[in-house]
Amino acid sequence: MDKETELLRVLIVEDNEEFCSFLKATVYQRYPRAAVVEAHDGAGGLRLHATFKPHLAFIDINLPGDINGLQLTKQLRAAGSPVRIVIITSHDLPEYRSAASRLGADTFLSKSSLSPPVIQSLMDQVLATGLPRSK
Repeated sequence: MDKETELLRVLIVEDNEEFCSFLKATVYQRYPRAAVVEAHDGAGGLRLHATFKPHLAFIDINLPGDINGLQLTKQLRAAGSPVRIVIITSHDLPEYRSAASRLGADTFLSKSSLSPPVIQSLMDQVLATGLPRSK
């Protein structure tokens, strides 16, 4: 499908309002017709995922509440979700990278490396390979 006619659905699970706004603005800059929703904790991310069925999710590791980003990733994969998951964190540690990969994240990025071109490239890759279809 043509990327102009395809509606990209993006879920942002991030408790930092400023960073969340940056991600959202970057998505809209590249794909003005994208649908973007935000959750500020893991439980909210789980609920929104169930109803919104995103194609791409940016998930912070450190989230308030009982479900962190790695646990959320594990739950989404255990449920068979095809969403493309990008784990984002301020703490770029080898053990986090390993856990994210093991639990089913598609990409792991340090927040310090997240520039608009990097984010937009990830979205382009999702569209180029075809949007994941929800079950």
